Amino acid sequence: MATYTTPRTIIMTLLVGALLTPSLREAEAAALPAPVFTSETDAAAYEWTQNLFTAAGFEFPTAIVEFHRDDEACGGARGRTRFGAADETATILVCATHHNPEVEDIWRQRTLLHELAHAWVDQNVDEAPTAAFMELRGTEVWSAREQAWQDRATEHAAEILMWGIQDGDYEVDFRIDNTGCEQLSSGYELLTGVVVGCDVPSA
Repeated sequence: MATYTTPRTIIMTLLVGALLTPSLREAEAAALPAPVFTSETDAAAYEWTQNLFTAAGFEFPTAIVEFHRDDEACGGARGRTRFGAADETATILVCATHHNPEVEDIWRQRTLLHELAHAWVDQNVDEAPTAAFMELRGTEVWSAREQAWQDRATEHAAEILMWGIQDGDYEVDFRIDNTGCEQLSSGYELLTGVVVGCDVPSA
C-alpha cells in the first residue's frame, strides 16, 4: 500500500477553520437535490465516497447523483457524467448491474467513485496541469468518444484520483498502462498537488 503526506491538506484545514461562512461551492452543494438511491447499498456507497474525499482533504464534487437499475439512462455504459459549464454542477448517473448482487454492489460503488472523480477533476484541475498530465501519461486527447477508453487522458485521471484517495489501496483498471506506484504518484501529484510516497520493500 502506498503512503502519502499531505501538506496541502494542512493548509486547507487551516483556511477552512478561519472562514466564518461556507464557501460558494459548499453553498451550491447544499442547494442540490438529494441523491436518488435505489437501495441501502447505494446509500452506503455514496457515504463511502464522501468519507474518502473528506479523508483526502478535498471538497466533495458539486454533483447531482442518480442511481438507476438499468443502463438505459447511461447509454449502455455502467456510469455517465454530464458536465455543465466550467466549474459548475455535474450530473452523475450510476447504472451498473450484474446478476450477482455482490458483484453488482462492488461495480456500483466503483462506478460512483469513478464518475465523481471525473467531476472533481473537471471542477478543480486547470489547463496547465491537465496538459502536463496528458504529456506524462502519453495521451493525445483528453476526452473523445471516438477514441478507445484507455486512450483518453480523462479516464487515466479518474482512475489515478481513485487510486490516490484510497491511499494506493486500489487496483487501477487493467486497460490502462504505466500503473507502477511511482507513475501513478506522479500523475496524482499533478492533479492534486499532493505527494504520494511509495513504499520500498526491504531487502
